[in-house]
Amino acid sequence: MRQCCRSFFILLLATIPALAAATWTTIDVPGAVQTRLYKINNTGQMVGSYDDSKHVTHGFLYSDGTFTTIDFPGATSTDAQGINNLGDIVGGYEINATFHGYILHGQTFTTVDVPGALTTTVSAINDTGEIVGNYDDSQTHQNRAYVWDGSQFLTVEPTDSIFSSLNGINSQGDVVGYFVLPTLETGGYAYSQGKFTIVYFPGGYQTIFLGVNDKRKIVGCIQTLQTSKGLAYIRGDFARIQFPGSSNTVAYGINLAGDVVGLYSGPDRISHGFLRTSSVD
Repeated sequence: MRQCCRSFFILLLATIPALAAATWTTIDVPGAVQTRLYKINNTGQMVGSYDDSKHVTHGFLYSDGTFTTIDFPGATSTDAQGINNLGDIVGGYEINATFHGYILHGQTFTTVDVPGALTTTVSAINDTGEIVGNYDDSQTHQNRAYVWDGSQFLTVEPTDSIFSSLNGINSQGDVVGYFVLPTLETGGYAYSQGKFTIVYFPGGYQTIFLGVNDKRKIVGCIQTLQTSKGLAYIRGDFARIQFPGSSNTVAYGINLAGDVVGLYSGPDRISHGFLRTSSVD
């Protein structure tokens, strides 16, 4: 699956339009030092992670105004990175300095480890139970992206990648992520029906895709060493997603209604979760 075709978009950051007016809501876990929101499903349930006052990371579910902490049994840290419309949750946990993925169905955790990998992360799950994420290859020590279709793990990354990560999957099985080349050039990519689409934002920015909905609308960010700017990618065009007054915004997830979740921070670099409610059509 290591093949690709490239698409280039000659756009300047200053000229990219912002999305239409929307309602922005900060979502912080009470008492948390930092909060990060990663995904939202079509019923409005959200998952993410937070750091407590001792700087221990926990996953959480936010549903109907209630926060529920998610901790893998015996783990020293846990995060929750994805949720499908059935309420199944995926993420990662750390035990003995080793990272593993998990699926949480109801109250039951199932560990997910790519065979032979040093570490495994699960980033998203769709309603058919397909999952995506990345793993540390024990042979090459490279971070590689994978899809698990319920029976096998498939590495899905553009040619010549030295790093790849898949972060979003929709109900059709379309997946999105990002990759790094030996030149350190970083691009976003989508993989659908056996074909890659590679997207580079010009001007030296790293282009990162993090979520996709069933209308194939993609969210993510572009980054420099100093800043992160949230983006939507819709039908070949970019639009800005920037929390008002923030210095950094990252858009991680989008549902069918176009509601977007992610994180933002100010000059203090403290992360806060956000929900942006408005269609991105």
